[in-house]
Amino acid sequence: MSLLAFPGNYGLYLYFHFGKFFDEKIDTNDKIIAYNRIVEFLDNMGNLEFPEDLQVFLAESFDALSRTHLKKMAADFDSIMNDLDNYLEVNHESVVGYLEYRNSDDFKASPAYRMQQILVEFQKSSGYYDIFISNLKIISSSYRTYLEKLHVANEKFISRFPQR
Repeated sequence: MSLLAFPGNYGLYLYFHFGKFFDEKIDTNDKIIAYNRIVEFLDNMGNLEFPEDLQVFLAESFDALSRTHLKKMAADFDSIMNDLDNYLEVNHESVVGYLEYRNSDDFKASPAYRMQQILVEFQKSSGYYDIFISNLKIISSSYRTYLEKLHVANEKFISRFPQR
């Protein structure tokens, strides 16, 4: 699936995060139906709107990141997922500091937090989970494998950083 199928800024986010999972043949009736549901979702998901001050923050943030940076970030995430125990051991203090910041009033007053809240609400109301994610699971075994790794990583993270 090409970038053109993912409209707008939210589409760009989806493409960079999930594009690599559209790597398999659509070779069964269930996959054809799921693929068509994803296309319909993308065509009808509406626009994710941010207040003007957050649009400026987003534009400045994206200007600082090139496609190469985004791809490197995705590769770094994959690397962390493949060796999470080592990453958490080596970066324990940084993770603790990050979690403290994520729970702070400073973070909750930040543009990043406000954007996160708007994004979460948009995903709930747009069909992101019920349509996009559930159908991606049908068409992509690599996505299902990724979800399994993510679940294991989440369990490890929670065991090392309870109540965070």
